[in-house]
Amino acid sequence: MKLAAATLVSLGLLAAPAFADPIRDIAAVEAIVRDRCQMCHMEEEDAAPALGTVKKLEPSIIAEMLINGSMAALTPDLTAQMKREIAVYLSGKPLPATTDLPEVTPLH
Repeated sequence: MKLAAATLVSLGLLAAPAFADPIRDIAAVEAIVRDRCQMCHMEEEDAAPALGTVKKLEPSIIAEMLINGSMAALTPDLTAQMKREIAVYLSGKPLPATTDLPEVTPLH
């Protein structure tokens, strides 16, 4: 039994999934929001809602907009996990893990 488990571990079949590195630094997340989001999201506009409005959305909706929606083209250099961190920061609510990304909880 131990040999079978050791074999599975060596093959990576029992290992924890390798997740993308999250931004676990609130200052880094705040800097991204300040430098890249606020310029268009300062006030309500037809094309871009104010950050106050964005913060009322569920983090899954914010993350979806950043990863696959209208903001994806403006954030190609950020990983999906980084975008999930930003969504949690803005909403103040956690995001559950997905099949390939870990859970994200609000930073304090």
